[in-house]
Amino acid sequence: ASEKADSFAWANSRTYRMIKAAWFGLGVSQFVACFTGLGTVYSFGYWVPPLLDEFGGNNAQTQVIMAVFQCGFFLGGIPAKIMLHRWGFRAVYLAGGATASVTFFCASFAPTLWSVYFIFFASAGMQASWMVSGSLIPRHMPTKVATRLAAFSVTGSGIGTMAWANISRALLPAIGWRASFRVMSLCFAVLYAFGAVWMKAPPPFTKQESQGPSGYKYLLTDSRCRFMFASMSLAGAGYMMTFAVQGAHAKIQGLSMDEIATCYTMFGLFSLFSRIGAGILGSRVNPLHVWAGAKFFLALSVCFMAWAKNFWMFAVANALLGIFSGPMIALMVPALQTLVGTRQIPEALVVGFVVQAFSTLPAPALAGWIADMMGSYTVGLMFGAVSVLAGAACVMVVVLKGPREELPAEQSKEMEADAVQPENSAGAGVDLEGQGTKIMIAIEETPTNTTVSL
Repeated sequence: ASEKADSFAWANSRTYRMIKAAWFGLGVSQFVACFTGLGTVYSFGYWVPPLLDEFGGNNAQTQVIMAVFQCGFFLGGIPAKIMLHRWGFRAVYLAGGATASVTFFCASFAPTLWSVYFIFFASAGMQASWMVSGSLIPRHMPTKVATRLAAFSVTGSGIGTMAWANISRALLPAIGWRASFRVMSLCFAVLYAFGAVWMKAPPPFTKQESQGPSGYKYLLTDSRCRFMFASMSLAGAGYMMTFAVQGAHAKIQGLSMDEIATCYTMFGLFSLFSRIGAGILGSRVNPLHVWAGAKFFLALSVCFMAWAKNFWMFAVANALLGIFSGPMIALMVPALQTLVGTRQIPEALVVGFVVQAFSTLPAPALAGWIADMMGSYTVGLMFGAVSVLAGAACVMVVVLKGPREELPAEQSKEMEADAVQPENSAGAGVDLEGQGTKIMIAIEETPTNTTVSL
């Protein structure tokens, strides 16, 4: 009864309410990064037909725009990780938003199709803001709370897809694509500045979080991590290619620009419910298992998109993509956290997105080349479906391999020697003798949780 009374008093205290408000602010920052970043990446295929009409060229040349745009998004984590140690989370978030805004403004003056390729830097900035805000959430709160908040924040990608698709539909016939890019540039500047206000520096790592394998070498040598990154590369190539070529694919099938924008809206609408549901489910079961199972259904959704012939089939395909992409996007960070731990999340995101960059860069151009040869994107999208299916098989290997591999004996002894009681610990280390085994117990209490280390 006394413990319940203390718990009730803490839940209604002013300090706890301030902590909850800070958590909400972190979710706002991630929501803005998803709204502007992923929302733009998903819906940018809407601009491919107007650019094709403006500059000419074949499908392969025009799809290179989407290829470099997506590649920039995946490579933006490299400079972001370097700047993070020097500038901090908020500064990197603002720098990424400024890069996206300035690049879109400059792209609006592009005299040739090749000049538009510099939009690579816009998506790189978007990725920088997305990565630092996404990796900040697990640093502030318990895993279950972080999983739910991350999922709710990622609904910004669905809302952003709907918003930017319909904004584009209104702006294109009214002012053209060049002026539309300038309007989007201004929107990016305002939104990222608003999101940066809510950023909060993370607390230092505890002794327990600081222990264990770390660094890029561990990520690249651990077998489970290698399969995980292979899954991200294969599935990401097929999934992102679908959004890259969808606008041109629908145009070939006779859909109008209004109908194409409506299809993107269907994806955004259904992805909202999927991401929320994935967050709730991922907080109750292992996020990695949910993340793995959804990829098989995502492959079927891409396959359905490949054979879409009319507006209703495209609308249903986008709805299926929205439903089954929810776990893949909303649970990416929680799944990596279960695999590599909280401290390694930024490095794991960098490696995961770099390997995706090498697979997503040629995918849209390859699909465009096939479309030039065969007159349709169907075959290219089927290659995308097979790629997603292969990614699903790789992540299932990670699930079947079980928990993280044990440390080498030498490294385990070093950690055991360093296992002293953390600072600010409310309990005392206790040595218990029994069956010839010595156990060190340390209890560490913080405002958000209690950690018992053995």
